[in-house]
Parts: sequence; structure tokens; C-alpha cells
Amino acid sequence: MAKGQDTEDEDEVESRRQVIKRQRRAAGNRSATVARLIMELRPPAFRDMKLSVEVREAGERARNTTSLGARRREERRLAGVLRNFDLGDVEAQLQEQERSGRADARLFQRAEAWRVRLLEEGQPAIDDLHSELVGLDMAHSQKLVSDAQHERDFGGTKGTAKELFRYLMTALRAQQEE
Repeated sequence: MAKGQDTEDEDEVESRRQVIKRQRRAAGNRSATVARLIMELRPPAFRDMKLSVEVREAGERARNTTSLGARRREERRLAGVLRNFDLGDVEAQLQEQERSGRADARLFQRAEAWRVRLLEEGQPAIDDLHSELVGLDMAHSQKLVSDAQHERDFGGTKGTAKELFRYLMTALRAQQEE
């Protein structure tokens, strides 16, 4: 009977060991995932993150490495540094970066669609724009569209289509924040 009890105790020890091993592996996978996401961020997004000095330095070193093998090694080093910190805050910042990036992309697409429509349709599109974005200066909108159409058709001063796009982005952002 004592022999059977020893076997059960060994099974329990192994299962505890396996649980610890699984937890350690999961923590390693989590930090490796966060490290990979940090490496994939665009430079402005990485600069905006609030990271500890140690994590920021490891991240910058890893992001600036160009050789594939060295880059992988630096990514693993960054993951190791991240294991010493609370990943919840870093993951939350990464999720916020992703959300704002998607929102910016949608806003960009919407502004570009309006710009194209304004240049093609002219006054009817301006009227629709002003009914959707209440509070815009009608005269300024008409002048921007007219100048951009003139640039498109005859050449002349460059940048009026870009100016129209920036105007639309500003107006759409203001509407989004309301």
C-alpha cells in the first residue's frame, strides 16, 4: 500500500511541476508577443509610449538593428527585459495605439473620399459636406475646391488639393471629437 501512495505523490509533484512549467512558458510567450509588437510599431507610435528607461533602451536597440539574426537576438533580449516588468500596462498602450491607428486610417479614407467627391462634383458636394459638417465656412470651402479644381485642370499653384485634404481632415477630426 505504501508503494501505491508513493506513485500518487510523484504524480502530484509532476503535475505541479508541469503547471509551473506551463505558466513560465505562457509568460515567456506573452513577453515575446509584446516584444514583437513593439518592434513592429511605427517610430512615432513607439516614441509616444510611456515605457521605463530600461525597456525603452532595449526597444530602441532592437528596433535599430537591421541584420536579421541580430534583430531576432535583440527581440529575444527585449522579451527578457519585458519579463521583469508588468506587461499589462504595455499591452494596454499597444492596444490603444492599434485603436487610434485604425481610427486614423478610417478618418484618412473618409477625408480622401470627400476630397475626390468635391473635386469631381463641385457645388453639390460642397452643399452635402456643409449639411454633414455643420459650422464650416462655406466661402472658404468653395475657394479651396475651386482652387484645387483649377490646379487639376490647368496646373498652376501646387498644393491646393493637399490644402483641401488637410482642411477636410481638420473638420472631420473636430466632428469626431464632439
